[in-house]
Amino acid sequence: MPYILNIVNKLWLGELSLSRSYWFFGNIVPFFFFVVIFSAIFAFHENPIDALITNQILPKNIIGKIVIFFLYFLFFTYVLISIVGVWRSSNKYHGREIWKILSKIAIIVSGFGYLKDFIKYFN
Repeated sequence: MPYILNIVNKLWLGELSLSRSYWFFGNIVPFFFFVVIFSAIFAFHENPIDALITNQILPKNIIGKIVIFFLYFLFFTYVLISIVGVWRSSNKYHGREIWKILSKIAIIVSGFGYLKDFIKYFN
C-alpha cells in the first residue's frame, strides 16, 4: 500500500511526467473507476438496463446507495487529485507550450463534465 500512496503523492505534487499524469492518471484510471461504479450499479439493481436508460443510478436498497455514494466519493477525491497533479505536471513540463495549455484545458473540462454528470444523476 505505501507504493500506491507514494505514486498518488507524486501525482499530487506534479512530480510525474505530463504524459503519464494526463494519459494514465487523467484518462485510464478514471475509466476503471467508471467500470467499478457501473458494475456496482448493475449489481444492486434488479433491472440495471432500465435503471441506466431512465437515469436511476441509485438503487432502492440502503446498502446499494451507501456503496454507490462511497464509490462516487472515492472517484471525486481521485478526480481532484488528478486535476491538481496534471496541472502541476504541466507547469513543470519543458516541451512545447501547446501541450501545457491543452492538458490544462482538457483536465478542467473533464472535471466539470464529471461534476455535471454527478449532478444530473443524483439530483
